[in-house]
Amino acid sequence: MYDDNIYALPADTIADWVWVVSPTLSAESQWDTHRLRFEAGAELGRYDEYTSEDYDDWWVNADGRFDLAPGSNLFGRPGVLAGARGPRLAGRRGAGRDAGGDSRRAHGLHRPHRPGRRRAPPRRHPAARRRHLRAARLRRRPQPRGSTIDSDYRDRRVLGLALRLSRPLDERRDLFVQALWNQRRYDETPDAYGYYRDSDGYRLAVGLKGQLARGLEAEGYVGYLRQDYEDARFDTVSAPDFAGKINWRTGPRTGVRLTLERSVNETTLEGSSSYLYTNLAGSVAHQLDDRTTLNANLGAGLVAYQDVGRDDWIYTAGVSAQYRSSRRSTSPSGTAGSVATRTRAETAFFGADPFDYDRQQVYLTITVLDSF
Repeated sequence: MYDDNIYALPADTIADWVWVVSPTLSAESQWDTHRLRFEAGAELGRYDEYTSEDYDDWWVNADGRFDLAPGSNLFGRPGVLAGARGPRLAGRRGAGRDAGGDSRRAHGLHRPHRPGRRRAPPRRHPAARRRHLRAARLRRRPQPRGSTIDSDYRDRRVLGLALRLSRPLDERRDLFVQALWNQRRYDETPDAYGYYRDSDGYRLAVGLKGQLARGLEAEGYVGYLRQDYEDARFDTVSAPDFAGKINWRTGPRTGVRLTLERSVNETTLEGSSSYLYTNLAGSVAHQLDDRTTLNANLGAGLVAYQDVGRDDWIYTAGVSAQYRSSRRSTSPSGTAGSVATRTRAETAFFGADPFDYDRQQVYLTITVLDSF
């Protein structure tokens, strides 16, 4: 991948090539009822010139489904995430440069399963219970000017527990309620700025999912989220919680997807406990033939840093093309594309937008799959 702004700087940008190898091993049961699945993998990133940015990440995940009754299931998911935090795990390095957290939700919009099927139809939504455990290790990160920041104080463990129950309203719609509790604990406390960043939080929501029309499926929820911090200098984060997704099959070979989500993420910005991230994104995929697929996506996200009055808007756009060497799903494939990112700050605390930046990434991915 070629990145023309590896440090997400507003000026005097630095470009480099990064080579990434990501081996993954997964196993899944083939039972008619219940399911167990395991995955382990790594992502090894090497920069061509700025080798101090090299990173090694690894993860181990497992999940299981216990079928209580048709359309009613119990879920569990433990996992471990560790290693030096690179682009994939850190998310956008710009929302970004001081965000020490994983932007992925501990749980979110859920894909249903029914006994005897590996992929579920859009009607029944299960009762779901998940556990998710993650640990993140962050390296000592050099600055563009050659100085080094010790990032050990950003290492942390996250434990989450989620429960989701659903009830069918009719043949096409399900009503569900869900609750999530999380605990975040840092290995070194206080951090380099003297803040105690340990926290506990929860989210409560009610939602609907179902088939709106032929080829059109939707899911969404609204609720409340709260995160309480050990340090008395940090305000409690409390806000409406919401998410949604729409999948629209516009034709035999074309699909459109819209998503809306919100999450509370960790940061190392001095004086800020975290940032509330709200993102709206859309994508279009068109299959030219059995081997070639074209993709395009747009996104806009608001990064609201707590306690310091800083808001960043992040806009992304990308295109890509995927080609498979044969019609088999496990055949080798290649994906080439480009992603453009633009960040605009609306900052009361810092003055006139010192965090604005533009970034262009061009990538080529080769994927080789094998089954045994």
